[in-house]
Amino acid sequence: MISRFEIISKAAQEQNIKKINSDALLCIARHSEFLGMWLTNNTDKLHDICSRFNHKRDKDIILKDILESDIYSMTEEEFMTYLRMVKMREYVHIAASDIAFENSVEDVTAHISSFASAACQAAYLYCESELQKEHGIPRDEEGAEVGFCIIGLGKLGGWELNFSSDIDIMYVYGNDHGTTDGDDPVDNHVFFSKLSEKLTSLIGERTKDGIVFRVDLRLRPDGDRGAICLPVNSYELYYESHGQSWERMMLLKARTIAGCSEVGRVFQERMKPFVFRRSLDYRFMTELKDVKKKINKRVELKGKAIKHVKLGYGGIREIEFVVQTLQILHYPKYPQIVSRNTLKAIKLLFENGIMDEQTAEMLSENYRFLRKLEHMVQLENERQTHVVPEDTPTFDLYLERCGFKNVTEFEFRYSEVTRQVNHEFSNLFSDDLSVDDNIMAIFDNEFTDEESVIVLKEMGILDPVVCMKHIRRIMAGPKSKPRLQGEISVLKVLIPAILNELKEREDACQIIVTFEKLLGRNTTLYMLHDLYISAPKIISMLTNTFSYSSYLTNMILSNIDLLDYVYDPKDSDYTAKEVAEDMWERTEKYRGDAELEPEAARIRHRAYIFNAGYAYLNKTINVIDMMKSLTELARGTVDYSFRTVYEKLVEKYGKPRNEDGSECRYLLIGMGKVGSVEMSFGSDLDLIFLFEGHGSTDGKNSITNGEFFSRLVQRGNSFLNTFTRNGYLYKTDMRLRPSGSSGTLVVTMKAFESYHNKSAMIWEKQALLRSGIINEDSPLAEDFQRIKDNATFVCRLDDMGVQEVYDMRMRIEKEKG
Repeated sequence: MISRFEIISKAAQEQNIKKINSDALLCIARHSEFLGMWLTNNTDKLHDICSRFNHKRDKDIILKDILESDIYSMTEEEFMTYLRMVKMREYVHIAASDIAFENSVEDVTAHISSFASAACQAAYLYCESELQKEHGIPRDEEGAEVGFCIIGLGKLGGWELNFSSDIDIMYVYGNDHGTTDGDDPVDNHVFFSKLSEKLTSLIGERTKDGIVFRVDLRLRPDGDRGAICLPVNSYELYYESHGQSWERMMLLKARTIAGCSEVGRVFQERMKPFVFRRSLDYRFMTELKDVKKKINKRVELKGKAIKHVKLGYGGIREIEFVVQTLQILHYPKYPQIVSRNTLKAIKLLFENGIMDEQTAEMLSENYRFLRKLEHMVQLENERQTHVVPEDTPTFDLYLERCGFKNVTEFEFRYSEVTRQVNHEFSNLFSDDLSVDDNIMAIFDNEFTDEESVIVLKEMGILDPVVCMKHIRRIMAGPKSKPRLQGEISVLKVLIPAILNELKEREDACQIIVTFEKLLGRNTTLYMLHDLYISAPKIISMLTNTFSYSSYLTNMILSNIDLLDYVYDPKDSDYTAKEVAEDMWERTEKYRGDAELEPEAARIRHRAYIFNAGYAYLNKTINVIDMMKSLTELARGTVDYSFRTVYEKLVEKYGKPRNEDGSECRYLLIGMGKVGSVEMSFGSDLDLIFLFEGHGSTDGKNSITNGEFFSRLVQRGNSFLNTFTRNGYLYKTDMRLRPSGSSGTLVVTMKAFESYHNKSAMIWEKQALLRSGIINEDSPLAEDFQRIKDNATFVCRLDDMGVQEVYDMRMRIEKEKG
């Protein structure tokens, strides 16, 4: 009987296949039963397969190859046979890349994932075409075509599939409202449900030619009981209302792998608020620890004797858990660390200082090793197994393709890898948050207040009696709403951390009272706990803030979102233009809302103020830098405010035009502290408003430029001055304009120049020395600088001027005492 190797070798010679490729085919036949059998039965395809060896095979290239045949003319049975033939052809290439040409784990998993994505895309195109012939194109109520996509999850989403992986997917479409436009119209949901069922069958049904991939749809909302496909809005509503923590982790790897890319983009955008929180919630943290316990229990039950490279001791699952947990824990501060791919995520964790270089290298190397073992066991018979085949007749072949000479060498390496991985896994959550048992005694109901006071005194709390009274009040919660068990569990983490910061501090009582106010609301309680889990130093940061700055303390108490700036201080080196653009973007969604837009602006402004103050308090900036930050903030805020009002006035009256028809520009001048870059906390703003020239607006309700800009100044000042529940932006003063309070509110550039050439007093010219342009991109800036230079440096100081300066000096001395 002719052997498999002889059949393949003879066919390779007849087709003039290069020796290197022929050897690769024989290597595959030796190590893989299912691929060897297929090669033996399909020797006519050897030349075609080998022509692809050592060439890049991404999704686009594979899909192009699939579509070279006219799939739309095939029957469903023919298409299923064709797709399975393509799969085997591609898998021979993948196997050759892995065991013959020794490509990296990253390349091999990406190749399998690319094929999966291309196969799903081809199946989608085929199904869509068939259903559109029957029912027409699905459209929304406005007649626009409604798209559909396939979302890959798990290893498919991470672009790291195995040789014998299931594909975890969800089906998503754009809009539930509408019908198809064909002769036999159906509702969009019916159309896309048929499409989903047909797709699942084409990819996942086992025929005489095998399967393309086993399809797992159980990760969709409500699992097997849920609808096979849903519109984007339904997914959003489900996760908003019922989403669980494991679903957040699952969606970390979500990727659009086929279908309409725009629907996929919208889906991922809508999922972001659910998946990526600004801070980690307590429930999620607890569930992460529970997952870790379950992994430990599973390993305990399996025992170390069974080498389960995925779920066993020190296996792939432990590496994935470490990496995903670190991504979720540190996302609030480092959003750039998120990657669906495990190896890429490890690299990002290292690059952002979350994982040290040695650990990153160890986990990456060990991940590749374990994935290699996993591939090599699945390569043999395309079985979905992750157990090293120690007690099988082909174990020697397994060791050979894994790169080991003997069992001893393999055992040593496997033991070392799993020990290192498990050590890293075991260390997760274990060190940073340990609490002294003596401190925990104060939460024992059998402990009297007197005994608890002794514990605090031994800790070094200087006024333990008063502090203990406030701790009891924190633990009890408001009288109207006693603490729940979950809240008490959180406080048992936070209070010991707070007490550790109060040792030997004379203001311990003042600080604990502030924490009592802060922890009075449940939202704050959980938010602070989540931040503490992620960055334990936040308690120390808050303690110092409460101790040294009542101004910043009151800001935190009135807006708990500022805790985010304690946890993650932002750079306070910015320009006025950057501030203005940021304020504009932050308030865009509220544009035109007379109540919400000013509130949004004030909330953002307070964040800037707090950040600058916090930086100064912690000595990351000096007083000069602080004044610069506050000045740039003031200029940017004023520029944004007047721009906002200007847009509304233009909408009503049209754009102001000069008499020659050109657009009339304006200039905002900051005087005093805002002009000289010396702003401090709570400083008022001295402003002057200039405009280019006379004329009128070009709208239907035309008014003169003077009227337009007067209204702009009045409303701009109101936007800045009006007190709301989030305070006000700035108090403004415009008395430094020409002729002071008796002068017009707005002045043309020509009138301003004439005033300073003929009528301005010496002190007014001196005031100009401390002036600065707020809207620096105004075309009038150069003209103002020329006027300023002429008024302050060109004019001569006569005897009357000298007398005026002297009189002013005497008046100031008298007023100041």
